[in-house]
Amino acid sequence: MVSAQQSSKSVMLRSALLLLALSSQAFAGSSLRKTVSLDGTWEIAQGGMAEIPQQFEHTIAVPGLVTMAIPAFTDVGRVSEQREAFWCRRVFTLDSEVPQVATLKINKAKFGTAVYLNGEKIGEHLPCFTPSYFNVRDLLKGKGQDNELIIRVGANRESLPAHISGGYDVEKELYIPGIYDSVGLILTGDLQISRMQAAPDLEQQSVRVQTVIHNAGSNDQTTSISWVVSEKVSGKIGGSETRESIVVPAGERVTLDTLIPIDDVKLWSTDSPFLYSLKAKTLNDDLSVVFGMRSFRFDQETGFAQLNGKPTYLKGSNVCIFRFFEDPACGDKPWNEEWVRTLHRRFKSMNWDTIRYCIGFPPEMWYRIADEEGLMIQNEYPIWLAGQDWGDRKLTGDQLTLEFTDWIHEHANHPCVVIWDASNETGQNPDVMGEAIKRVRKLDLSNRPWENSRGKVGEKGDCFESHPYLFQNWHFRISDLAAVPRFPFSRQNPLQYYDPPSIIINEYGWLWIDRAGKPCKLTPLVYKNLLGDNANVEQTRELYARYLGILTEFWRSSRQAAGVLHFCGLGYSRPGGFTSDNFIDFDDLIFEPHFEKYVRYAFAPVGIAIEAWPQDIPTADSPQKTTIDVTVINDIPKNWKGSVRLLLLEDKKQILEIEREATANASKTAQLSFDVTYPNKVGSYALVARLLDSKGELITQSERLFNVVDGKDLVASQSISFGKPAEASSSRPDMPGRNHAPENVLDGSMFTRWTSNADIKQQWIAVDLEELHAVDGVEIFWER
Repeated sequence: MVSAQQSSKSVMLRSALLLLALSSQAFAGSSLRKTVSLDGTWEIAQGGMAEIPQQFEHTIAVPGLVTMAIPAFTDVGRVSEQREAFWCRRVFTLDSEVPQVATLKINKAKFGTAVYLNGEKIGEHLPCFTPSYFNVRDLLKGKGQDNELIIRVGANRESLPAHISGGYDVEKELYIPGIYDSVGLILTGDLQISRMQAAPDLEQQSVRVQTVIHNAGSNDQTTSISWVVSEKVSGKIGGSETRESIVVPAGERVTLDTLIPIDDVKLWSTDSPFLYSLKAKTLNDDLSVVFGMRSFRFDQETGFAQLNGKPTYLKGSNVCIFRFFEDPACGDKPWNEEWVRTLHRRFKSMNWDTIRYCIGFPPEMWYRIADEEGLMIQNEYPIWLAGQDWGDRKLTGDQLTLEFTDWIHEHANHPCVVIWDASNETGQNPDVMGEAIKRVRKLDLSNRPWENSRGKVGEKGDCFESHPYLFQNWHFRISDLAAVPRFPFSRQNPLQYYDPPSIIINEYGWLWIDRAGKPCKLTPLVYKNLLGDNANVEQTRELYARYLGILTEFWRSSRQAAGVLHFCGLGYSRPGGFTSDNFIDFDDLIFEPHFEKYVRYAFAPVGIAIEAWPQDIPTADSPQKTTIDVTVINDIPKNWKGSVRLLLLEDKKQILEIEREATANASKTAQLSFDVTYPNKVGSYALVARLLDSKGELITQSERLFNVVDGKDLVASQSISFGKPAEASSSRPDMPGRNHAPENVLDGSMFTRWTSNADIKQQWIAVDLEELHAVDGVEIFWER
């Protein structure tokens, strides 16, 4: 029970909250359904899990995070002796009488939710990433009386039982609790439309609608139901349907399935994100949802994605919203619609059409904005478990089935959601996520593909993620790309998948620098190897951007992956942080200029890639002629024609120019070859391939910086074992696209390596120098 004793400060806060509540009721005109938003300023206190605090001396914005409380709490996001839970309090009034059905919906809160209304406990909802619904009808007061709503959330993820995912992320520091999405009351008659799913059928120019009606009354009821499809912006009606005499038994649910033809169908796409509204109406309830007419699948013959039946190569980035929550720049930005919309538009300005919402769901508003702005979403459930027990979680198939069911029901109508992604970099034995996917996948009437991380690919037409982090081997140099197979193999690839595979490279690089231009926790040795000990911020930022652009071109031009997504578009930047995004101004969302230039070029829909990665070219006695291949990457569904201009620059001065006409068929690549003679003068040089449209205007370009070095000095610096024969006690079996033979030790590439068979304890490798040498040292480069 709530104590009647309150401080004067608490009473003053309560009065202010009451006034806010009176103005927050959002009743939709003639609608039969009434919704009351409870977003706004709440009171908050810390305490134990069992007893409601007697005083509430802090305020907080809902939706929001506990770190936003005024005055601030200390040590939030970690286990602390100060508290087990946070308690959020709101007083509101309902002007009308209490209707037959009154449901409290909390879109998302963590960690574990308990609800109290007018001094009585309503119930609990432990999952942190799906909405919770509570029947509050019996305790709700109407006719202007005060209602006291209290929501308890666990203070940290340790508040949850082991079978509930708490969003574990080995690279996070803080797990910040809060009601981080909207809260509201849903008020209807006793014949309630509990949910409705719209599944586009492009072949029949129709939308399939599944509607669930719940009879909360004590008597059987008969109702008619009508559906109206209209254009969201103009309101123009595109189709309708009516059914009569639907009998709904007392206390039960009836599911209706209907197909509604739509006149003059307009498709949702990333270029034209057209939206429809669907409204269903019974005798005493109505419900509206927004959807888009679009189809998305992975073609089983090619492995590539198709949007509305046309080949689509996914290009984009990641949003790690839970990491951003712990960033000092976060504030209230995730709930500021103007800021979120600008963020998505900035993503599109980088030639990105796809975003993975990675290891964390943002507020529901983000999905609506992605619908409206035309971005495809790889929708990843907040699970990152390398093994069954990593992160102290013991997830079960039954619990995941419950959570995945609620997840699908909440997000199925969003045209932006194109992939259900069950987890990040997770492989479990038994595969509890794979089992849960089997149970729930038919709930999605649009039959979107699934991604099951390291688990077995569920069905043909599903996809899997790959994270080919080449610079995880900090000895790697960009010239080593010449030895890298184009198949994007990584340790995250599942052991079993269909052929051809649908692969999404949604992480690559291992080159992170923070917003200040300093290497992150994982990359100091990478930059020491590439730039030495005395590199400045400008040099670091430029190299990062150039190399990320080169890697993007490399994976795009090979056409081995259905998608290439940079990591990451939004995350954190903090001391000790593992990764970072690339903004330098969060208020105006300004990207670091080098990043914006080179990475935008690399993701151009019609792009270009130099298929050579020279780094140190030795001088020689005779001219060094070579052939430079250039790939035109056409991601658009129509033929392209223009030209490619190849330039050779010496310290920015042009010393060679060759221009060729170029064509690339719709959604295909094309390759051109240029004969080039490398300079024989020591110095710094650049190869630049410019892609020009039919009017000669620049579309994008690809660059390779290299040096010409003294040939004698280079030979003298090489190991005497370079290229010599080698043998070993054993070698690890070959994997797709790579081998582990002993000669890899001596080939000069930091990408290839010798790996022994793990089943044999004592191992050796021998090198034949082929002649006598005085050996004064041996240098061994381990993989990490």
